[in-house]
Amino acid sequence: MSLSGGDDCRTRTLHALRSNDESRDDVLRQFVRLASQALGIPGSFISVLDDEMQHVKAAQNFTLTQSSRQDSLCRHAV
Repeated sequence: MSLSGGDDCRTRTLHALRSNDESRDDVLRQFVRLASQALGIPGSFISVLDDEMQHVKAAQNFTLTQSSRQDSLCRHAV
Protein backbone atom coordinates (compact mmCIF):
# COMPACT_ATOMS: atom_id res chain seq x y z
CA MET A 1 0.00 0.00 0.00
CA SER A 2 1.44 3.32 -1.03
CA LEU A 3 0.67 6.80 0.23
CA SER A 4 1.33 8.30 -3.19
CA GLY A 5 -1.34 9.69 -5.43
CA GLY A 6 -1.28 13.35 -4.41
CA ASP A 7 -2.59 12.87 -0.90
CA ASP A 8 -0.67 15.83 0.55
CA CYS A 9 -3.01 16.28 3.50
CA ARG A 10 -2.51 12.69 4.68
CA THR A 11 1.25 12.98 4.27
CA ARG A 12 1.35 16.21 6.33
CA THR A 13 -0.79 14.58 9.01
CA LEU A 14 1.52 11.56 9.18
CA HIS A 15 4.56 13.82 9.60
CA ALA A 16 2.79 15.73 12.38
CA LEU A 17 1.80 12.54 14.20
CA ARG A 18 5.32 11.12 13.98
CA SER A 19 6.75 14.22 15.64
CA ASN A 20 7.11 14.42 19.41
CA ASP A 21 4.28 16.32 21.10
CA GLU A 22 4.10 15.51 24.81
CA SER A 23 0.66 17.01 25.43
CA ARG A 24 -0.86 15.08 22.53
CA ASP A 25 1.04 11.92 23.47
CA ASP A 26 -0.20 12.20 27.09
CA VAL A 27 -3.78 12.26 25.82
CA LEU A 28 -3.09 9.22 23.64
CA ARG A 29 -1.53 7.36 26.61
CA GLN A 30 -4.59 8.12 28.75
CA PHE A 31 -6.87 6.92 25.97
CA VAL A 32 -4.90 3.66 25.59
CA ARG A 33 -4.98 3.06 29.35
CA LEU A 34 -8.74 3.68 29.52
CA ALA A 35 -9.38 1.48 26.48
CA SER A 36 -7.43 -1.38 28.08
CA GLN A 37 -9.38 -0.99 31.32
CA ALA A 38 -12.77 -0.75 29.56
CA LEU A 39 -12.07 -3.83 27.45
CA GLY A 40 -10.51 -5.77 30.32
CA ILE A 41 -7.32 -6.45 28.38
CA PRO A 42 -3.76 -6.13 29.70
CA GLY A 43 -2.38 -4.07 26.84
CA SER A 44 -3.12 -1.98 23.81
CA PHE A 45 -1.49 0.63 21.60
CA ILE A 46 -2.09 3.39 19.08
CA SER A 47 0.18 3.46 16.07
CA VAL A 48 0.64 5.46 12.89
CA LEU A 49 1.60 3.83 9.59
CA ASP A 50 3.60 5.47 6.86
CA ASP A 51 4.88 3.94 3.61
CA GLU A 52 7.50 1.83 5.37
CA MET A 53 7.08 1.87 9.16
CA GLN A 54 4.59 1.48 11.99
CA HIS A 55 5.25 4.05 14.75
CA VAL A 56 3.70 3.31 18.16
CA LYS A 57 2.61 6.65 19.64
CA ALA A 58 1.07 5.38 22.89
CA ALA A 59 1.03 1.99 24.60
CA GLN A 60 -0.17 0.16 27.69
CA ASN A 61 1.99 -2.87 28.62
CA PHE A 62 3.52 -2.91 25.15
CA THR A 63 7.22 -2.16 24.64
CA LEU A 64 7.56 -1.99 20.85
CA THR A 65 8.07 1.58 19.59
CA GLN A 66 8.25 0.89 15.87
CA SER A 67 8.39 -1.91 13.34
CA SER A 68 8.45 -2.30 9.62
CA ARG A 69 5.08 -1.97 7.94
CA GLN A 70 5.57 -5.51 6.65
CA ASP A 71 5.76 -6.82 10.26
CA SER A 72 2.99 -4.63 11.68
CA LEU A 73 -0.19 -6.02 13.18
CA CYS A 74 -2.09 -3.33 11.27
CA ARG A 75 -1.08 -4.96 8.00
CA HIS A 76 -3.26 -7.92 8.93
CA ALA A 77 -6.12 -5.92 10.44
CA VAL A 78 -6.59 -3.13 7.89
